[in-house]
Amino acid sequence: MNELLLLLEVSKQALHQPLLELKEKGYIVMEPSAKDKRVRCVFLTEAGAAIEAELGEAQRRQMAAALSASDDPEGKVWTHILEQYAKERPGLAFFK
Repeated sequence: MNELLLLLEVSKQALHQPLLELKEKGYIVMEPSAKDKRVRCVFLTEAGAAIEAELGEAQRRQMAAALSASDDPEGKVWTHILEQYAKERPGLAFFK
């Protein structure tokens, strides 16, 4: 859970309600870590993985369409801009 808070750069209070809603809708489960019972791990359920795949694919199609209509169809400039924007963000460490 702490990694998620760092990645999203939000407080526990800000994350509580969205996680509760995802849990109530059956998209995630939260379980104590096997290594440290104080740590809660968040996992996608089958339904959560399905909706993530559906939404992720829609976003990829949208991005591909936007990039193909631009002067940067491979997205190299866009990637560079995002990396520059994010390089001072703590959450970027999770993607390196």
